[in-house]
Amino acid sequence: MHKRAQGISINVIVIAALAILVLVVLSFIFLGQARRTSTETNSCANNGGVCVVRAAGESSEQSCGDRRVLDSYSCKDSGETCCLDIG
Repeated sequence: MHKRAQGISINVIVIAALAILVLVVLSFIFLGQARRTSTETNSCANNGGVCVVRAAGESSEQSCGDRRVLDSYSCKDSGETCCLDIG
């Protein structure tokens, strides 16, 4: 009585490994694009604002003057405040 063993062939294992590798590469590409899009969306200039340099000891409201402070948007330098013209 001969029993034939059944198992996963080498071809199936290689194809599954390649599929996992492709999924990992695609996820890195997708996450990189999502991060760049998020950075561009949160920039001051892309939302109609102007980055203004704060003087030492000056608050964001003082540095913007008559303009509105946009705290949720970022400027390139940490010493800057995002301001939006009113009107």
